[in-house]
Amino acid sequence: MRGSIVTLYELRAPRYPKYGPAWTRSAIASLRYSPTRRRWTLFWMDHNGRWHRYGDSGPTPTVSALLAELDHDPTGVFWE
Repeated sequence: MRGSIVTLYELRAPRYPKYGPAWTRSAIASLRYSPTRRRWTLFWMDHNGRWHRYGDSGPTPTVSALLAELDHDPTGVFWE
């Protein structure tokens, strides 16, 4: 969490332990809060590391609907 932004990461165990014990960490989603609007908005990251507003759900006063959308992932932008 940094300011009004919460970034969610996926942590993966080493795929090939013989190359080292390092876990990988990949940003999956960003939840951004607007204090003036009192709304949360969901963002996804492209392969170039740029964030984009997720278009299938609009800003909402609670994060539960955004987390459900992230979990469901009908567009395939969050989970491979």
